[in-house]
Amino acid sequence: MHGKDEAPQSLIPAENFTELATCEAEMTSSDWEGLGEIFVAALAVLDLDILAETHRIAADWEDKPDRLVWDDGLGRKDGRIWLPESDDLWKKVMGLYHDSLVTGHLGTSGTLELVSRSYW
Repeated sequence: MHGKDEAPQSLIPAENFTELATCEAEMTSSDWEGLGEIFVAALAVLDLDILAETHRIAADWEDKPDRLVWDDGLGRKDGRIWLPESDDLWKKVMGLYHDSLVTGHLGTSGTLELVSRSYW
């Protein structure tokens, strides 16, 4: 959120907008796919508070899913961090990806897709 007199911030400096728009016409499908992978990598951010809370809840969780690989008190499946059932924790995770400065609002399915790349 921005204050009343505060301009919104962009990840791309204003002086590069024209250059980016000019390049757009010359970009191939392969270029766009590479750019998409850069955006996805930028979104694979793990919030330390979320990891700490996940660790704390998982330590006392009695019915852990089978086939998790445990590392530093966090369960992982296929490289993704297992999130125990906790509405508060799930809301925090969704907050990392919802209305991202990189992607904007992707809707329910888009947001869930981004979350599922890092969390299970």
